[in-house]
Amino acid sequence: MTTETTLRLLGADRSLRSRTLPAAFGQPFNLGGQRIEIVPSGYWPGAAALLCETSHRRVYYLGACAPEVIVPGLGPAEPRRADAVCLDARAGDPRLVLPSRRQTLADIRAFARRALDEGRTPVLLISAASVLPSVASDLRREGLILRAHPRLGRALAELHDVCAAIPVVAPAGRRLRMGEVWLWPADRPGSGPKWAALRPGHATRVALVMDPALEALKGEIPARASLDEIFTLTLLPGHQEILSLLEDCGAQEVALLHASSDELLADLRGRGFAAYSLGPPRQMTLGG
Repeated sequence: MTTETTLRLLGADRSLRSRTLPAAFGQPFNLGGQRIEIVPSGYWPGAAALLCETSHRRVYYLGACAPEVIVPGLGPAEPRRADAVCLDARAGDPRLVLPSRRQTLADIRAFARRALDEGRTPVLLISAASVLPSVASDLRREGLILRAHPRLGRALAELHDVCAAIPVVAPAGRRLRMGEVWLWPADRPGSGPKWAALRPGHATRVALVMDPALEALKGEIPARASLDEIFTLTLLPGHQEILSLLEDCGAQEVALLHASSDELLADLRGRGFAAYSLGPPRQMTLGG
């Protein structure tokens, strides 16, 4: 089961389509003994949550969701009343202080403008594909000239095909040019372009745009000490946003995906939720 937009992004061939049940937002249907509704999750074009209802129970599989609109053409995650909710909790640690998404985008714009005013090329290293559409769209609305690594350019072009508000960005040339903002993937050492190629003399200003919820999964970003600035941006709900979603859903049972620590579990249980974590088992620490 998936949305038509997701099938288009996957480049689904006929064999895949024959094994897939396409579903439309806002058009519930019955499957076996359950009523199923596909609901926008706001995280990506075509991304969806799943509401499953029987005669005695409603379960809402939110997964990775975006509680705030910063990607053009997309709406935020839509709460649904449910008895149980399952959501991605990678950004939900109560100790994680997340900056305002809109302020972060404004700070990125200001960084790019300052670099251009200095006669330098701002290079934005994108550590997570999830934030690429919002960063590119925000800079394009500012009227800046964007150039992208071919991989990022292809990703934006594919997204543009299903969401016209996301811009198409031309590929970066072999040399830096005045007046351009470069979007580049922040690869691990050995898996991407050489870092030195992005810092020819003092012609650039380089900043990392990182998703703090996904950073632990990507390993160390190369040459972090050489960065001029680091911006944190995530689409996933933070601690307070998770609490608001649960309040809107009215759920008392909460399953957490990818919980990065036990603090969120403890906090939710302290608030009266029946909360538990879904994921790989942890190795016990044995006393010696």
